[in-house]
Amino acid sequence: MCVLSTDAAQRLGVRAVARGGMARAVGGGGRFEIVYGFLDSLRVGEAHVSNVPVYLREFHNAQEPVDGYIGLSILAKYLASVDYSKHELILMRDEEARVPESPVTAAGAQSSQLQQPPGVFELPIRSTSSGFWSSAINVEGIEKPLNFIVDTGASI
Repeated sequence: MCVLSTDAAQRLGVRAVARGGMARAVGGGGRFEIVYGFLDSLRVGEAHVSNVPVYLREFHNAQEPVDGYIGLSILAKYLASVDYSKHELILMRDEEARVPESPVTAAGAQSSQLQQPPGVFELPIRSTSSGFWSSAINVEGIEKPLNFIVDTGASI
């Protein structure tokens, strides 16, 4: 889920709509109150999503001010790719990301199958019950695929 800092929520006029008890922090100690709110819309470049549920919470990182985190609930609506060398997050609707194949079928008709652009590969993912992405990965020399959690960069 997306997370919005309490400071950013106040600046944007986002108010708490419900409270859900207490949660334990991942990667840190202590507990915090679960507070829910709604953003009317969220826009990242040309990507736009309306009625976005968010967690509202205080962020304690003073070295790097953060207004919020884009959650997997948003990223999952797009083909999301990260170009670490260019410091870019690229969001595309799935149908925009593929190019038509050009081979002609045996009947002479153009194939409607789609392929990935050069240098792009698909990693089939699934979401775990705790919201992590995971995938079955084949490792050379091991018959059975291994399950790996996909690092989505949630902490950066």
